[in-house]
Amino acid sequence: MGKLQTIFSQMKYQDPPVELEVRILQKVSLIKAKNARRKLVLDYVGMTVSLAAFIYAVLIFRINLVHSDFLSLASLLFSDVAIVLAHWQDFAFSLLETFPIVSTVYLLVPIISFLMFLKLFFNLNSHKHYYKHYSSHA
Repeated sequence: MGKLQTIFSQMKYQDPPVELEVRILQKVSLIKAKNARRKLVLDYVGMTVSLAAFIYAVLIFRINLVHSDFLSLASLLFSDVAIVLAHWQDFAFSLLETFPIVSTVYLLVPIISFLMFLKLFFNLNSHKHYYKHYSSHA
């Protein structure tokens, strides 16, 4: 223990350069800006893919809705209201039975993912100074 104390007590310390702190903070800021920019680009890609998947899911949903008997059963609600009201429980179960649930789930997945990307977009825009700083130094 005594040797270490004497070695360190005899060492001469040099003060770091004055601009070192500024350079470190600039580098950290640059890294944060690059990460924010990368996240923003991935967010734009994710929102675009989600919108494309939503359009595709709408087309699939429409095809499945046309091929199911849901629309023909639902039209009974407008044409034969008295019969539908008399047998409303059977009518409701028939509607549920013919509704394309899987296509509906396929429709909801891109909507939920788009909303998640939209939340990320707004979170990134609240820290806009990071990628603005990066774009001015790039």
